[in-house]
Amino acid sequence: MESERRKLLRWITTSFPRLDMLVNNAGIQRQVDFTSPKIARRTLPANDELAINLEATIRMCALFAPKFIVKKRAAIVNISSGLAFVPIAEMPIYCATKAAIHSFTTSLRHQLRDTSVRVFEAIPPTTDTELDANFAGDQEEAYRGISPEEVAAAIIDGLKDDKEEIVIGQAQGLQKASMKDPQRIFNQLNN
Repeated sequence: MESERRKLLRWITTSFPRLDMLVNNAGIQRQVDFTSPKIARRTLPANDELAINLEATIRMCALFAPKFIVKKRAAIVNISSGLAFVPIAEMPIYCATKAAIHSFTTSLRHQLRDTSVRVFEAIPPTTDTELDANFAGDQEEAYRGISPEEVAAAIIDGLKDDKEEIVIGQAQGLQKASMKDPQRIFNQLNN
């Protein structure tokens, strides 16, 4: 809710006036089958992937960017996914929101290029969290991804090195393959 985001902004700017970094790490992931006759009758819940994964990130940037521009130095870090480059067809909305985060972050970085605000994108691979635990199959259960600690360490290293796009682990392969042979990597991931 917008009123809650504004309340959060007031609390943060009052309680932590020196705060100079926003990290947007919202994400939920659902399987959605557009071949199902139920899809036409299904309404997305209020806490859907569009609102949480995409809209919340954009709205938080809109609230914090003006506060950060007046600071000597500040940063915004948006978390996307390797699936922004090669989607998994069973999770079309999640993958689309992460691709949108990638595009939005690129545009935001360009808009803020002449300000004191640096804009970063962290692009992690599968990470061992509860994000997809509800529908992970046997193969996914065997490999739950890298640890959140590894992702955090890679992000911190990327920030120290001033990398605008921090592509982590296996997400590097997805990003590169999506540029070389997108259909092959898509088929490999989805068959």
